[in-house]
Amino acid sequence: DGFKPVAVVDYVAVEPQHLDKAPRVVAGVASKAGEVGAALLGGETAVLPGVVTGIDVVCTVLAVRTARTRPPRSGDVLIGLPSTGPHANGYSLLRRLFKPEEEICGARAADLLLAEVADYTPVLRALEAGAVRGAVHITGGAYRKLKKALGELGAEIAFEPPCIFKEIIERGVDPAEAYRVFNMGMGMVVYTDRDNLEHALAHLEPLNPKPIGEVRERGPVIVNGIQIT
Repeated sequence: DGFKPVAVVDYVAVEPQHLDKAPRVVAGVASKAGEVGAALLGGETAVLPGVVTGIDVVCTVLAVRTARTRPPRSGDVLIGLPSTGPHANGYSLLRRLFKPEEEICGARAADLLLAEVADYTPVLRALEAGAVRGAVHITGGAYRKLKKALGELGAEIAFEPPCIFKEIIERGVDPAEAYRVFNMGMGMVVYTDRDNLEHALAHLEPLNPKPIGEVRERGPVIVNGIQIT
């Protein structure tokens, strides 16, 4: 909603046998914070045998609002910003569907499923410039978040899901469930006035933006033929 991160504090809880990995985790947090213009101010590393399994990382982010979103309107163009994979959703299911070392879509399953989450910082700059009206992060709840953002409005969206998401459905996940859990290839959906489309696409160019649909005055939200409920 137009917030720019400025500072991060982390908390890393580990089992004793994983304590040597904690510095790498903290270095990774600091690196990613720096990429979006934030500073890692400090934090805590705790060794908690019997309490955590593996490594548990929690970050608290301080952000300041630099832009405000505006509600979507009928006729707005919906722009999809591709994801790099499932991002952070549905992994309990994914662990049942895939083995880390198996090859799918021309790569190791682990490499595809653990791909680094896309950095959508250009969306904030587009909001600040007035190039887009707002954005919906397709994360927990997937396209139900878009349905909620549209309220009484409707939309029909179409795009080609990447191979990994097609494979999820081929392995038995109901398509309607897949679109409620996974981003299916679009990590964020941005909306803007049709007259502003070229301006928006120029600001979002680093994210490979794709016009994928339009907001309608009423009706259901349909994504690749699936009605979102």
